[in-house]
Amino acid sequence: MTLLTALARAKTEEDVKDAYIAALGLKGYFKGLVDIQTEEVWFEAKDSPTAPSSCSASSLSTSARRRSVVRRFPAFLAVIDREKAALMPTEKALPLLDDKALVWPKSGSAAGKDFAAQIAPYVQTHIVEYEIAHDEASVRQGGQGRNP
Repeated sequence: MTLLTALARAKTEEDVKDAYIAALGLKGYFKGLVDIQTEEVWFEAKDSPTAPSSCSASSLSTSARRRSVVRRFPAFLAVIDREKAALMPTEKALPLLDDKALVWPKSGSAAGKDFAAQIAPYVQTHIVEYEIAHDEASVRQGGQGRNP
């Protein structure tokens, strides 16, 4: 089954996560505070189509909170939903995480529209987007996506 088909059949956020796990052949993953966590990538999942900057606000807020308890971050932070996936190298996210001018929400779920708008210009510069309907093969292979 294709990722696009699995996502079309998804009824919940857990189904969305499971569709990506199967399509990407993820091994050694963990579901928890970070929606899907592997050594290489942390995924923030949404049940419905969500702007990458909004989903990234949640992902980055979780990462900022986890920073004090994690030995090392993965190489990439990803946001996924039913229609698209977006990927940011963690090295590009670290300056944002270090920005003392930002008031980080207490949790990823508390990252609202105002916070997303505040970080959107930075996120949009460093994220690579994939539209599943057009870029599924690239998503599966880790190829080039579309830079917004």
